[in-house]
Amino acid sequence: MVFGALNYDHFYFIRDKKIVYKDNDTISHNLNYGYKTVFANIFEHRRGNVSLLNYEDALKVNLVAA
Repeated sequence: MVFGALNYDHFYFIRDKKIVYKDNDTISHNLNYGYKTVFANIFEHRRGNVSLLNYEDALKVNLVAA
């Protein structure tokens, strides 16, 4: 988590007030790079580039039962 907080500055795009990533020749709204994406959302939301809805969605924790 600390590594993600310190290295959130990575290559992403902002489309429709949401962080998206390049996936081959397209733009994907479904890709996620873990804590890097979470902290990039926090940074961009503070700058006004990510909507509150997308910001809150990025902060959700997904639990998977094995």
